[in-house]
Amino acid sequence: MKLTGELKLIVGSIIVTIGIIAGTVFFFAGGSGSVMVNTQNLIRPESPGRGDKNAKVKIVEFADFECPACGYVAPVIDQLVRDYKDKIYVVYRHFPLSQHKNAKKGAEAFEAAGEQGKYWEMSDKLYSTQSQWSDLSDPSEAFVGFAKELNLDTVKFKKDLTSEKYNKTITDGLSDGDHIGINVTPTFIINGEKVEGAKSLEEFKKIIDKILTEK
Repeated sequence: MKLTGELKLIVGSIIVTIGIIAGTVFFFAGGSGSVMVNTQNLIRPESPGRGDKNAKVKIVEFADFECPACGYVAPVIDQLVRDYKDKIYVVYRHFPLSQHKNAKKGAEAFEAAGEQGKYWEMSDKLYSTQSQWSDLSDPSEAFVGFAKELNLDTVKFKKDLTSEKYNKTITDGLSDGDHIGINVTPTFIINGEKVEGAKSLEEFKKIIDKILTEK
């Protein structure tokens, strides 16, 4: 059957709508009368994580290395990992905000350090030194200095840092975050529940303990 221009437009609109619905279902799952984020679908194969991948409690953090609130909550997340060990799995996703000019380069430094097994050491360094590099016109040399302090292969680190090989990983984080309506950092998805902002250790533990006691 030959489609008229108007009919083609209608069919095309239907296909686009179906695609949008399918994408939304991929990220969301209904529960108890409310919309919940499907946490597992936010954990991509390349996403670095700490804890047990099979843990009952899964936490996906969307953050920005230039974000002061993210820096504030970073030690809290470190403490949760130490306290709960294999009872939780915490995954990091990139969500560099457009107003933070060096956030993307910070994400690249994190990934470059991760290639040498030091994701979290670089994460700690980036957050604890935000004031030293956030206003630089180009923080690359500062990041190479951090790599040296962490005993990384600085030649490889610098090559990886300038390669733009992490663009897709960073873009995927932004895309996934946008898809679930994230507009503030840090934002955590804890077993489907969206938790915005830098919460205290006690607040996080209350959420985690509640999940752990559920059957």
